[in-house]
Amino acid sequence: MKLFRSLALVVLATLLASSVYADGTVTTPANVAPASWKIASVAMSTGSGNDTAGVAIIVYYFDGSGNLLPNQTQTISLTSAEITSFLTTIESPVAGESGSVVKKYRQRMTSWLVANGKITNVTPE
Repeated sequence: MKLFRSLALVVLATLLASSVYADGTVTTPANVAPASWKIASVAMSTGSGNDTAGVAIIVYYFDGSGNLLPNQTQTISLTSAEITSFLTTIESPVAGESGSVVKKYRQRMTSWLVANGKITNVTPE
C-alpha cells in the first residue's frame, strides 16, 4: 500500500510540475500569413519527343522576419493555353521594370502571375 501511495504522489507531482512549468506555447506549427514571396524556380519542358510541353513555377513565401514558410510553398503549373500568354509576357518589357536581366525576367513573370490571378500578396522587390 505504501508503494501505491508513493507512486501516486510521484504521478501527482509530475502532473502538477508540468502545469507549473508549461510556457503556453503551441507545439504544432501555426498558420502564419505570408508577408512576402519570391519566385524560387521556373521549369520549362519543350514537349520534344513524347513529353508534354509545360511550365511549372515554384514560389516561396516568407513571414515578416524573412523566414521561409515551407508549408506554404506553391507550385504553379500552367495550362497549355496559358503557356503562350506567359511566354509572350516574359519576352516583352513591362511597365516599371528595372535592374539586371534576371530581375527584369522575374518582374515580367510577376506581372503575368498577378494579371492572371495566379498569385496575390505582392511585395515589390
